[in-house]
Amino acid sequence: MTPLRQKVLDELQRRNYSSATTRGYIHAIRQFAEYFRKSPEQLGGEEIRRFALHLLREKKLAPGTVEGRMSALRFLYKKVLKRRDTSYDDLIFPKIPRKLPVVLSPDEVTRMIEAAPSLLHRTILMVLYATGMRRTEASLLKVADIDSERMVIHIQQGKGSRDRDVPMTAKLLEVLREYFRWKQPKVYLFPSTEGHRGVEKPISDETVWYACRQAARRAGIRKAIGAHTMRHSFATALRSRNRLAHDTALNGTYAPGRHHGVSAPVAAPSACGDQPARSDRGAQPPRIEATVRGREGVTRPLCEVADIIRRAGNRFIDRYRGSLTWAQLKVLRAIERCRTAALGGHRDQCVRCGHQAISYNSCRNRHCPKCQTNAREKRLRARERELLPVCYFH
Repeated sequence: MTPLRQKVLDELQRRNYSSATTRGYIHAIRQFAEYFRKSPEQLGGEEIRRFALHLLREKKLAPGTVEGRMSALRFLYKKVLKRRDTSYDDLIFPKIPRKLPVVLSPDEVTRMIEAAPSLLHRTILMVLYATGMRRTEASLLKVADIDSERMVIHIQQGKGSRDRDVPMTAKLLEVLREYFRWKQPKVYLFPSTEGHRGVEKPISDETVWYACRQAARRAGIRKAIGAHTMRHSFATALRSRNRLAHDTALNGTYAPGRHHGVSAPVAAPSACGDQPARSDRGAQPPRIEATVRGREGVTRPLCEVADIIRRAGNRFIDRYRGSLTWAQLKVLRAIERCRTAALGGHRDQCVRCGHQAISYNSCRNRHCPKCQTNAREKRLRARERELLPVCYFH
């Protein structure tokens, strides 16, 4: 092992990166060194750019894969080798196209489950669809993670090293009990076999992927299906059960309006223009005395930060452009476009009276006062719960 490789491993371990990230970073750095036949310590920013073009043009790698390689090289030069060259900050990540996921209908999911060749594959498919967990999380499930009293399944150290609980239906519990009587697992819910990894080890995530592909092929489904397809189908079915039905292209949403006591988003006319403003779910109106009430009964401030930026933002930017950073300009533009037609929108419709209204999308910028109202209130309430019931003095 070279000293540079040991430095990278030590730095990754010190930051508690996952084993998958460690393997990916080491592979990217080794591939970079083999391409130029030199140590990465002798290379720089120009070589990184040439390597990126090589991956895109000759290797024909996906943009997301190239982005992972670039992240590994930036970690090497910025965090390990401590290079202070500004060219490493200007590394361009390829633009990743945003594609719609493949979603299965409930009938197709039923056909896949019925076409499963064994009880093991059938149980895996039902766990994926009924809980929406990822394939690695499903492969690492333990018997102790099934909580039949609370009707939840514990997922330990999932993506991002986070624990979480997912709900479990009565049907899934019945299938899990049938599988347990047949397989009788000891530690892991889906143990491997004696001839592969051993019964004391779990199955690999590739086994979960293979179970989905084989069931889809036996069911006659020609879509490109993987384990994550079940997660997308679970989310879509969950939204449908909550009366938030998507159209076929998923370009907009259909949500009940705030009519007849139905709690849902509603569009109200703006006080400073003709564009309707969308009210956040469960959000409290800003505590400003000067408010205006729209025709739908939703109050909003007489003048908001976005209104000020729309009226005087261009003059402010022209005057202080030399002292404004790119990040500050980005925030100003985001607040200016927030909840306007520039960001697109969707149509809300009441399920009872059929009233329709256009709701524009929010910018979701962390500095936007309108988008971060809910988050700010949650943080304040969480901090208030930490206070002791005593008097405080400053």
